[in-house]
Amino acid sequence: MAIHKIDGVDAVDGGSIISHFPKKFVTLRANEAVTKGYWVAIDVSDTTNGLGSGVKHANSGDGDASTIFGVATASADAGANVRVQTAGKFGDIGAFVQADTAAGEGLVCSAVEGQATQGDTDPGDEFTDVGFALAADATGTDDSGTAVAANYAHVMIRDQGLF
Repeated sequence: MAIHKIDGVDAVDGGSIISHFPKKFVTLRANEAVTKGYWVAIDVSDTTNGLGSGVKHANSGDGDASTIFGVATASADAGANVRVQTAGKFGDIGAFVQADTAAGEGLVCSAVEGQATQGDTDPGDEFTDVGFALAADATGTDDSGTAVAANYAHVMIRDQGLF
């Protein structure tokens, strides 16, 4: 028997318009204080709940360029659980990005804690392409209608299939 999935992604039930953005989330342990809207990376040094279960702010200077995978949906203290969006449109307050990020820019891990930077300079194979900006930084409004702050932008997070 064939498997049939209904999630709205394929405009099922005779529809022709997709009117929502599917998203994926995972809840993991924050190994340091995590800020809402910041990009996070897997903390490969943490074994508290098993390898791969802890996160920290992404920072390419800390060797996180290949382990960045999503955006924190809420702030959390060190040792607390944090929900991370791993795929789909991240609107809300926007995700922390480099200043002057333009719509359509591919994003990779930055040397700034929790920030994604434009990946248009071919930084190398060690940098994971985590998504792209849907709007320039500091343009548009969040889900509640509040203007997005400088260095924040609506982004589309690429599903890396990690979780």
